[in-house]
Amino acid sequence: MPDHSLHIRPATLDDLNCLQTLGHETYRDHFAALWSEQGLEAFLDQDFSHAALRQSLSQTQRHLWLIAFDDTEAAVGFAKINWSSAQPLSGTPGAELQKLYLRASATGRGWGEALMQAVEQQARLQGENSLWLEVLQSNHRAQRFYQRQGFNPVGDISFSTDLQTIGMRVMERRLECSYAQAQIDGAQAQGEQPHVPSNKL
Repeated sequence: MPDHSLHIRPATLDDLNCLQTLGHETYRDHFAALWSEQGLEAFLDQDFSHAALRQSLSQTQRHLWLIAFDDTEAAVGFAKINWSSAQPLSGTPGAELQKLYLRASATGRGWGEALMQAVEQQARLQGENSLWLEVLQSNHRAQRFYQRQGFNPVGDISFSTDLQTIGMRVMERRLECSYAQAQIDGAQAQGEQPHVPSNKL
């Protein structure tokens, strides 16, 4: 079960420096071996430079960043969702989970599951019909995690760093829950009484 001492909210421009620090730290922890140092810095700048983050955080109709804090108010993880993004194999638009990372010290507490639940809730509220992502073919642990969250593998694509070409597995989950149910899920996660919209006109 997720540890409910995790607090998750949408990120704002005030979180820019925090997201930059988290992004550099967590991506290096996972993927530094795939790049040269110069190539890694250039790749990180695409998403985590001040200019890139400022633009992305401002484009709320296209992207949503979630940031997670522990009970000491220390930032421990984040997620980024791209709305109505074409799944690379089918071309069908859905919510793309582009990033979901936790600091190494924050793993093993159910916080990845809690962050994923927040992503799913936001995608349902947005009216998306599916949620999809790409994960390293060699990262079997991450694939098992996503499968536990209801994702299924749908095919493979390739991705090139400045050192190598690597295989990526595309995984997808259909979202069939209604807007009202997403409201209930969100309220329950916050310990609140859910508000269910009336069907009456």
